[in-house]
This record gives sequence, structure tokens and C-alpha cells, in this order.
Amino acid sequence: MKKIKENKVLLALAIILVICFGLIIFVLFKYFYVGDNSSKYGDRLDGIESHKVHKDLEKEIKEIYTDSKLNLKSVKTSGRIIYVTFELSEVIKTDDAKNLVLKSLEKFTDDEKSYYDIQFIVTCESEGSTETKLYPIMGYKNSSSIEVIWTRN
Repeated sequence: MKKIKENKVLLALAIILVICFGLIIFVLFKYFYVGDNSSKYGDRLDGIESHKVHKDLEKEIKEIYTDSKLNLKSVKTSGRIIYVTFELSEVIKTDDAKNLVLKSLEKFTDDEKSYYDIQFIVTCESEGSTETKLYPIMGYKNSSSIEVIWTRN
């Protein structure tokens, strides 16, 4: 009891220090680990309900390439990006493959082109393991752009 009376100031500072560390740990834990249970995209997807991708898009794109060396593998939407994956049945020049892929843009509505980013991925299964592989190639169309930017191959 005598030691407590002699060290009142140190005891008060120690209690304040413990309370401050407790508050700091609580705030950091809440900020980094608990979060606010919002979407991983934040508010970037506000209004996406009014810009739905039409249901028949994949079927319409497949119809373009029925007699072609290019086959559609999948059309997937993640956030505001539409991933369109193609597979070539045989190796062709990358410029020819790019021109074939660009035909699929006709099947996207103007609303889809202006709201979603579109990423094209072209692979070729018949291409062997050569030192100068041509594939995969990737193209990206930003929602605010009218042209597709391709990887260098």
C-alpha cells in the first residue's frame, strides 16, 4: 500500500498507457481485419444492374465462328470486365487471329461496349513447344476506347 501511494503518478501513467495501447489495437484490428463487409469492388459497381450483359452473347459469338479455325471457349463476366477466351484449332498468323477475334465485337451492344472493359484471350493447343511461341495473345478494350490494344507477339 505504501508503494502505491509513493508511485501514484507512475501508476496513473501506466493505466493511461494500457488504455491507449488497447484502443490502438482495437482500432487497427477493426480497420484491417473486420472491415465494413462491403463488396471487394467498393462502389465501382454501383449501377451495374442497369447494364446487364445480354443472355445470348456467348451463343451469338459462337455462331460467328462455326466455319472458322477459331473456337469460342468461354465468355465470363467479373465486375466490369468481360473475359472472352478463344482457342485456335491450328497455328495461324497472329494478325489473322486478331482480325478474327475483332469480329466478335459486333455482337456486343453499344451499352456493353461503353460500360464494360472487354479482354480477349487467344490460345492455340496445336502449337508445340517452340522457342518462338506465338500464343497466347491478349487484347484489351477499355470501356472508354473504341480500339483494342494487343500484347506484342
